[in-house]
Amino acid sequence: MSQPVLLTAKTVRSLLDLIDQQDLSVLPSMHKLARKLGISVWTVRAAVKQLVGQGRLRCSQGRPITVAGRAPDSSASAATTRLSALLERRIVDGEYRVNQPLPKAARIVLEEHVSPNTVAAALVQLRDKELIHKAGKRWIAGPGLSVKQSRRTQRFRSVLLLTPLGWESRNFYSTTFITAFSRALVSELHDHGTMLSLAFFDKASGARSAEEGPVPSGVHEIRSYVKALGDDYLGTMIYFGWGIPDSAAEVVRMLTTFGKPILDFDHGDRHQMFSREVASWNKSVWRRCHFDERAAVEVAVQALAERGHSIAGVPVYLSESYNWTDHRVSLIKEIAAKAGIVVETREQKEKFWKYESDFDPGSYSKELLAALLQSGMQAGASPVLQRQSLRSLLLNSTPSLTDLIKTKGLSALIALSDDMAREIYLWLKFAGIRVPESISLVSFDNNVEFYHMPVSTVDFGFARLGYLAAHAFIGDIPVRAGRGGEMPGICTLINKGSIGPANRAGRMKAA
Repeated sequence: MSQPVLLTAKTVRSLLDLIDQQDLSVLPSMHKLARKLGISVWTVRAAVKQLVGQGRLRCSQGRPITVAGRAPDSSASAATTRLSALLERRIVDGEYRVNQPLPKAARIVLEEHVSPNTVAAALVQLRDKELIHKAGKRWIAGPGLSVKQSRRTQRFRSVLLLTPLGWESRNFYSTTFITAFSRALVSELHDHGTMLSLAFFDKASGARSAEEGPVPSGVHEIRSYVKALGDDYLGTMIYFGWGIPDSAAEVVRMLTTFGKPILDFDHGDRHQMFSREVASWNKSVWRRCHFDERAAVEVAVQALAERGHSIAGVPVYLSESYNWTDHRVSLIKEIAAKAGIVVETREQKEKFWKYESDFDPGSYSKELLAALLQSGMQAGASPVLQRQSLRSLLLNSTPSLTDLIKTKGLSALIALSDDMAREIYLWLKFAGIRVPESISLVSFDNNVEFYHMPVSTVDFGFARLGYLAAHAFIGDIPVRAGRGGEMPGICTLINKGSIGPANRAGRMKAA
């Protein structure tokens, strides 16, 4: 019981020595102090709390920690302070990546309308905060410990990847719209001498398979595994997939006792209640990386509203496996109404649509071939006759979409996902309806499988989230989170040219 007290007392002495040696009036962040003193962030936090109680330090929410009786340096100009804060925010948000060069000073001068002296002073401030370092003549984001130095001076560190037993662990790496997160996370960790180690929430029944191997599973094995890693354990990345296992609360609560970061990648934004529960145990270690569905829908609707669209259609396919479609349609209707856009929906009941699952869309080319055979066309028919026959067949055999696009005033379609957008886009193309000249089309996911598809789509910001998640474990830059540890992705529109101005000229003729 006495060891934590002794350790904190030693940290207090080291912290006071650091303040006196560097004549500090404002303390660096907890992460910077931890690196300087060679201890954990949580030990530093305990020492700071003790000094605040003694009246030697002053601390208030949202403000830096200051030394009592010492006035902060006020020599920096307001312009320098503003520019320093702007550049710091870009580093913390991942716009300027760690170990990548910042824009040249001359470019910052032109873009931010400041003097060269202001830029130089702001860069020095960032250097003093250990957010940038100098390499030759360039300023580089990050504290400056190179990957090679990191690997020479220490063993590979480990982040635990905790998933339910079975296919969820494979989906973390293979599901196409999720891989933006996992790819960024894994590559950034690897570049900083850190690896992911797999663990399962529950123990497998009977002997483990050869594929699973010696993977720690269950609360007791995971606790032993983390203890064995010691200082090489940097934290835990959780991926529940679509459902939270019954054992999750017990395992996660145990992991919070180690005081290391625990991040949940909630790609479906479904774990709010569980997140609030974990945050009540230990808010300082918990983060929930999630996509912001409301923001994604707002981006799509805004893109249509800015181009004058007043009526948009939403083809609806009711998935037998997942119930996410209802929620997205409701959000589209709510947000579109605020933007002055009327939303028309039609349920796609025809067997022609092959959305057998979210991750395995049917082969459209086979359906088109089957449609051609059913049309009874002769093998020697001209290409023009073939196109006319196919268009007539598509319009007549898929009334859900045909009726929707004939809605009076409708000039745009919103697909619920890229999987659905692929089917709709090809249907429009072979039905002779031009995108975006006759009708606009926007979708969601920015799915890697459909990068080649010329349909504008909303990216959920998973790549940036994966990068920030990696640095939350690495601890080299501060990673911001909202109350309760919320880290939503920043949604952006990937414009591929399928959204045009509201213009119905020629559409009905083509249809």
